Amino acid sequence: MDKKSNFTKNRKKTLYCSRCTGTNHAKENCRFISSKCNFCGKIEHIKQACFASKKANAKPVKQKQATLLDEVGDKNRIPQYELKIQDCVLHEEEPKRPPIMINLMIENKSCSMELDTGGAVSVMSIRNFRKISNKQIRPTRIVFKTYKRDSLILLLYVTVGVQYKNQKVNLNLYIVKENLDTILGREWLYKIHLDWPAIKAIRAKTEQNLNNLLREYKDILDDKLGEISNYEAKLKLRPGVKPIFCRVRTVPFALKGRVENEIDRLEREGIIEKVESSEWATPVVPVVKTDGSIRLCADYSITLNLNLIVPQHPLPRLEEIFGSLNGENNLQN
Repeated sequence: MDKKSNFTKNRKKTLYCSRCTGTNHAKENCRFISSKCNFCGKIEHIKQACFASKKANAKPVKQKQATLLDEVGDKNRIPQYELKIQDCVLHEEEPKRPPIMINLMIENKSCSMELDTGGAVSVMSIRNFRKISNKQIRPTRIVFKTYKRDSLILLLYVTVGVQYKNQKVNLNLYIVKENLDTILGREWLYKIHLDWPAIKAIRAKTEQNLNNLLREYKDILDDKLGEISNYEAKLKLRPGVKPIFCRVRTVPFALKGRVENEIDRLEREGIIEKVESSEWATPVVPVVKTDGSIRLCADYSITLNLNLIVPQHPLPRLEEIFGSLNGENNLQN
């Protein structure tokens, strides 16, 4: 009896209600069983016990500092740069920050690199490197690992002359086959002292210049539909053509409301005009765009296009195009 009594007491102490977070009753006996949550709108729980509310109000976990590990020891072992990132929290509602670009000289050629303090080394694709230098590059046994532990084997490396303002230094640049962005990593930051006030000032000045341009040319850079002035287009019909009037095609019920809204918008903005009757009529083809909105197109292939007089201009053949290149020394795609 004593054991049973103790067991009963322990069970009473561990009661928990997921509807209101109460600890003195089970959820089946909760008085909020028919209540509506003020946060998510669902029935059978209150805001205090709402999982969606807790998730929305949860504080983001601080991102741990990225660490660079360089394995040393046996000469036959391949050294690895490993970047560990844990407990990373992404907030989709925050706007994406533009990259910080650093302009410097590599082998006396201007180069723009994206600053990445989380990157161990400075990386450039072999394609971009060949645009600035024909310097001989050497193989390397270094392996770069991302936080997903996917190995990205660095193909080659080269020592290049780098100049930033009045600073000149020779640094290692790692070359990869993949077509990646040019990255300025921490290895270079230890040797190059960046002018942070100037970098921030340039970004602020660039944004200000952009805003000034948007204000100055707001008539041509706004989202409103533009108009072509002092121009008249003509369509020539074949002689004796009779007007073609096609019947209306059935619009899917799921798209009917959106199609009607698009027609109202086009009429409201003066793009189309409502008429009582017409001798010509062509079917409308609604196209669903990626954002779910509708683009209205007209299928003129069965009405107007069949009866137009279209000027014909012969296009040159490939043989004629290649023949015109005879004797040229510099070709560019």
